[in-house]
Amino acid sequence: MAAKREKVRYKKILFGEPAVFFIPAMKINDPKNKAKADRLHDFLIKEFGGYTSERGNILGYWRKKASTDYTEHVKYIVAFKTPSKLSLLEQFIAELAKDLKEQAIYMETGKNSWLIYTE
Repeated sequence: MAAKREKVRYKKILFGEPAVFFIPAMKINDPKNKAKADRLHDFLIKEFGGYTSERGNILGYWRKKASTDYTEHVKYIVAFKTPSKLSLLEQFIAELAKDLKEQAIYMETGKNSWLIYTE
């Protein structure tokens, strides 16, 4: 006869809605961009309390005029509870894109996906 399992008590804490964005791996992992990678890490820890980063075979393809571009990415995930936090993240991503000389960064929030362009 199997032993009866005792129910484990737990609690849930709502983090908020997820925001997912992708940074080109070649750029963010480049030693010359270490300060930018450190700034991203510090920002996500300070403003969102943490983040998840996924590395591996995260591939992006998109049409560019008559050709197709390809990039490997690092995926980042944070959670936000207020629109002001999302705006803060979007502004930071735009600044990072400009620093990395990226035209745009792909981002997902809830059911929507976006391109954050630099100006």
